[in-house]
Amino acid sequence: MAVAVLEGFDIQAMGVAMPRLGPEFGLDADATDKAILSWGQNTQDAYEKGLANLYTRNYPAATRDLMASLRIRRQKVVTEMIDATVSLAQSFYKEGKFSDAAAAYEEAHRVRPDHPHILNGWGVSLFRTRRYKEAESVYRQALAIRERTPGPNHPDTATSLHDLGVLMHFQGDDPQAESLYRRALAVREKHLGSAHPLVAESLTDLGVVLRLHGDLPH
Repeated sequence: MAVAVLEGFDIQAMGVAMPRLGPEFGLDADATDKAILSWGQNTQDAYEKGLANLYTRNYPAATRDLMASLRIRRQKVVTEMIDATVSLAQSFYKEGKFSDAAAAYEEAHRVRPDHPHILNGWGVSLFRTRRYKEAESVYRQALAIRERTPGPNHPDTATSLHDLGVLMHFQGDDPQAESLYRRALAVREKHLGSAHPLVAESLTDLGVVLRLHGDLPH
């Protein structure tokens, strides 16, 4: 019954409020302490556990739980910030504001430097602003990460291979572009099937390179 009385309260104010509210709800000091202890033992929230331990003067446990809560909250803030920044970058890109998109992706990259989706978006934006050398560096970082995880034969890795192939073609390195397109095509055909639009994309771009060098009939 005592724990049920607590469920309507903001546990953040418990340490201040409960000594006053306990008598108001018919709880003596001992019952109040037991109710708060039970609350802390049953909640799954690290912050609530920490507050309950703080109230009951279990300071080592309070410190442990509140530090865990702080780590969780910091991570949540970082995640929300990155999500908002990437969404902004995507919106800039759709507007055709490629320099602004690249700047937003770069900001997200500073916080999450090993995220291949952020790197790839950044690379595409740099490519659209014709900053080819910068785009190549970013694309290669994304490709290296994806070749480790999820692995060399994953469709996401094929995307990085294909995008880098496009860039190499624009920089005049068609032999490397051809090699990248062929690798991307093999992965896409294996995982997506021959009728998939991304397979057609790889075939088309590979065909452009081969035709330019006389390897396909005009």
